[in-house]
Amino acid sequence: MLDLGEFDAADLEARLRAHLDATGSGCWTVRGLWHDKDGYPILCVGPHRLRANRVAFHLWCGPIPPGRLICHSYDRAVCVSPAHLYAGTVAENARDRETRRRRIVLAQRRSEARGQLTLFGG
Repeated sequence: MLDLGEFDAADLEARLRAHLDATGSGCWTVRGLWHDKDGYPILCVGPHRLRANRVAFHLWCGPIPPGRLICHSYDRAVCVSPAHLYAGTVAENARDRETRRRRIVLAQRRSEARGQLTLFGG
């Protein structure tokens, strides 16, 4: 995994803030960026493709602990509010997936990334 500490923090923050839209719900929604196959917004920095949630956590919560994923307190990949992110293990993320029935949410995320909102059952 790429060490975000190798990047200029001020540059990363400026790039990310240029795409943020804060909502009344406390979400910091990322707009106008390409999304990966899982619906996460991606910042392009030179040849590097960085997930916006990882950049946000690094900037506003601190370094990402080794072996940790950056998870959302609820399943909305386009939100990068530090209040809605936490560093979790693969096991914690898998447990969340089962608890929240994330298969449905992943289908919703992919649609949202394409600018559509379609709910899939499952």
